[in-house]
Amino acid sequence: MIALRIAQFLFFTLAMNICVASIAVGQSAATIRGAKTDIHSGHDTAPPARRSVKLTLDKSEVIDLETDVSDVIVSNPAMVETVVRTARRVYLTGTQTGQTSAVFVAADGRKILTLDITVARDLVSMTQLINRLIPDARVRAEAVNGDAVLLGAVRQPADAVRAAEIAARFMGDKERVMNMLEVSLHEQVLLKVTIAEVQRGAVKRFGIDVKQLAAGANGLQVIGVSETAFPITSVSVPSSAIFDATKGVLSASPTGGALMAVWRAGGTTLEALVEAMERSNLVRTLAEPTLASMSGESAEFLAGGEFPIPVSRDKDNVSVDWKKFGVGLSFTPMVMSEGRISLKIATEVSDLSSDGAVSANGFNIPAIKVRRASSTVELPSGGSLVMAGLISETAQRSAEGVPGLRQLPIIGPLFESRDFARSQTELVIIVTPYLAKAVPRQALSLPGVDDATVRESWRAGTSLSRTNSAYEAAPAAFSFFDH
Repeated sequence: MIALRIAQFLFFTLAMNICVASIAVGQSAATIRGAKTDIHSGHDTAPPARRSVKLTLDKSEVIDLETDVSDVIVSNPAMVETVVRTARRVYLTGTQTGQTSAVFVAADGRKILTLDITVARDLVSMTQLINRLIPDARVRAEAVNGDAVLLGAVRQPADAVRAAEIAARFMGDKERVMNMLEVSLHEQVLLKVTIAEVQRGAVKRFGIDVKQLAAGANGLQVIGVSETAFPITSVSVPSSAIFDATKGVLSASPTGGALMAVWRAGGTTLEALVEAMERSNLVRTLAEPTLASMSGESAEFLAGGEFPIPVSRDKDNVSVDWKKFGVGLSFTPMVMSEGRISLKIATEVSDLSSDGAVSANGFNIPAIKVRRASSTVELPSGGSLVMAGLISETAQRSAEGVPGLRQLPIIGPLFESRDFARSQTELVIIVTPYLAKAVPRQALSLPGVDDATVRESWRAGTSLSRTNSAYEAAPAAFSFFDH
C-alpha cells in the first residue's frame, strides 16, 4: 500500500515537471516569435538606403533593385521621367538640367531607396570639341546647378571667346556659361583717337563734302588715299592749294590730280588733311587721346567735367548726383589671330545747354546736348577707321534798325532788318589701333617747344613757337608692329 502511494507521488511529480517544462518552452517560443515580429516590424523606423545618381540630359539610366517596388515618387517630375519596367528594374531619363530626388516605395508602403539625382549636359563631349577646334587649348568644364564653368587655359583672348561661344551652343544660352579660362599670351593694344568738329558751312563754301570724303555712303568706312580718283565730282579748290596724296602736304600741282577713299594702314594721309583744314579754321580738334589696354580689358577717357543734379530722396532730404559731360571715349580691344584687332569703341561729345533746362525749387538744371557713336569693327594693327555724320545744327536770329523809328507802330518794320543765320557742325572721329609692347624708360621722351625759324615766322605772318608733337616720340615710347 505504501509502495503504491509512493509510485503515485512520483508520477504526479513527473507530470508536474513536464507541464512546467512545456509552459517554459511555450513562453520561449512566444518570446522568439515576438522577437521575430519586432524584427520585421522595425522597417517603419529604420531609414531606407540613400545614394546619388548623375544623369546626362536626354539620356537614360537603369536602376536595379533587390526588393520589389510598386511606385516611384519624383519631387520634380518635369526634370526626370521614370518608367517601372519590372518590379525590380526602373528606367530614369533626364529631361531638364538641375537637381531633384526620387523615392522608391514597396507594395506595403515601405521606403526602399532614396536617390539624389543631378541632371547635367554632356560636358565631356563639349570639352572634347573645344580642345579639338581651338589649337593649344587645355579646357575642361564643370557643372554647377545646371550651368557650365569653363576652366583651363588657352593661348590668346580670342580663343577664350571662341570657347565660350561653343559652350553657349551646347548649353543653349550664353548666360549659362561662366568663362574662367586663363590666357597664356597677354597682348596690349594702343589706341590713337582724333575727335574733331568740322564746320560744314565753311566746307561747303570750298566745295568739299566731308561726309563723302571721310565716311562714304553709310557714315562708316575705313579709308586711305590714292592718287587716281576720289568720290567728289568737282573740287573747287585753287590750283595753288591742291592736296598732294604722296607727300601729305599742300602743293601747287595741277587741278587734274584727284584722291580716292581706299584702305591704307595708319591713316597718315587723312590726318594730314585734317591738319590742313585746321589751318583754314575749318576743323576744331576736340581731343586727341592715346589709350592703352590689355586685350579683352576696357579703357576709358573723359575730357570735360561734371555738374550737380539735385535729387529728392525723401520728403526732407535732397542729395546730389553728378552728371558727366565733355568728350568721352571707351574701348575694349580683342586681339584676334594674325595680328588683327577686334575693337568695340564708343565715343560721346556732350555740352551743357540752356535749351531744355529745368528750374525747380530754386535750382537751375541745364540740359545736355549729346552726340554719340559706337561701333564694333575688326582692323589690322595700324589700320584707321573714320566715323562721321554726327551733325549738330544751330540757328540764330538778329534784328537791326534805326533807334526810335523801329518802335513806331505800323511803319516801324520799314526801318529795321532781320537776319537769320544757320550753322552746322559735323563730328569726325578717327581711330587707329596698334599692337604695342613696353620698352625701357630711357626710350621715353616728353614733347617740347622750339622757336619757329625765320622762314616759318614769315610764312605765318607772326612770331610762332613750334611744338614737338608727342606722337613723334610715340615709336620710342611704344614698340609698334604691324601685320
